[in-house]
Amino acid sequence: MGLTTVKQVQFEKEFNLKEIRTEIKRRHDLTMKQFQPKSFDAYLKAMEANGVNVIPTINNQNKL
Repeated sequence: MGLTTVKQVQFEKEFNLKEIRTEIKRRHDLTMKQFQPKSFDAYLKAMEANGVNVIPTINNQNKL
């Protein structure tokens, strides 16, 4: 019938998320190696040049 279990759906979501995070990490490493940003603003611009839009957020402990 084409039904899937909850565990299977969760596994697929986790697998896709892992791929996305790996790609972001790869682009981060590339940015740090190529541009060697000296400030957070420079890092944001360098990441944007590599195709990643960084959205700064503040967590519950008021840290960036």
